[in-house]
Amino acid sequence: MVSTETLVELAGLVLPPDEEITWAKAFPDGPSVSVRTPERILFVEVVRGWLRISEAPGVAGIVTVTREDEDHSGSVPQRVFLLLDDETPIDLDDPPALAELGRALRHGGLDPLAYAEILITRHWPAPGPREVIVDSPAWPSPRTWEDEQGDFWLSFYAARQDPDATDPDVTLWSVRVPLDGPVTWLRRPAAS
Repeated sequence: MVSTETLVELAGLVLPPDEEITWAKAFPDGPSVSVRTPERILFVEVVRGWLRISEAPGVAGIVTVTREDEDHSGSVPQRVFLLLDDETPIDLDDPPALAELGRALRHGGLDPLAYAEILITRHWPAPGPREVIVDSPAWPSPRTWEDEQGDFWLSFYAARQDPDATDPDVTLWSVRVPLDGPVTWLRRPAAS
């Protein structure tokens, strides 16, 4: 169970260093908490059933920190953290943190589909619902392999439904996990 104190600490991670939390209220249906500073209001909650990685061993949950004091057209500013059982947070919106998490793909410590889901959810800056394509007659399922240089690879197709388009936008993603060095990823339009 994720504690209220941990949720308040996660809210503090998204604030500027000089901005202090002045008020916090936990909600009984949580774990969730509303946090206020002189500049903003944040809502912090554990989200269940959203990302597949939340069910992985060693994971306490997925925590979202959402800004609630401003009106927004489109998506609301939000940060997403993977919280490990030891309460270590991994910022899924931070490319270096996500690259470090991706190193676990190399030795089977991370489900490739779970990593793909994080990438399309947090690192595909476009509107609309999206999903990793699996078991489709039109597109290959996700696959992993090791190349002759020893790099581990994950490739997958993902579809995003643009609200202003009739057909989904299908993209090919490639993730490279080298023996040493950072994990990198790229996406490009899929050939139809």
